[in-house]
Amino acid sequence: MRLFKVLAIAVAVVCVLLVVSEVLRILFLIGTGVLIAVAFFAVYKGWERYNRGIRRNDQSRAARRSRRVVESPRQQPTGFQPPATDGFDLDEELARLRRQRPSS
Repeated sequence: MRLFKVLAIAVAVVCVLLVVSEVLRILFLIGTGVLIAVAFFAVYKGWERYNRGIRRNDQSRAARRSRRVVESPRQQPTGFQPPATDGFDLDEELARLRRQRPSS
């Protein structure tokens, strides 16, 4: 009878260990499934955000292309008017510069 009690306790311990290990395995599988689902969700949201950014860039490019470019007259950075080129003679200008240059 004593041997029967020892065997019954041993079988009960083994059953409890099997049940606990199965519960832990199920929890592990649930956790792994949740992590995979979160990863897929993050990839989906990232892809959606990436496409939204591309569409926004395409729309802004199209808007910039459709805007009419108005060219303003070009000005010198110093604010001075550019010298008039009417009747400009390069040879005369070079001669004037040579006269102003100190002779060495």
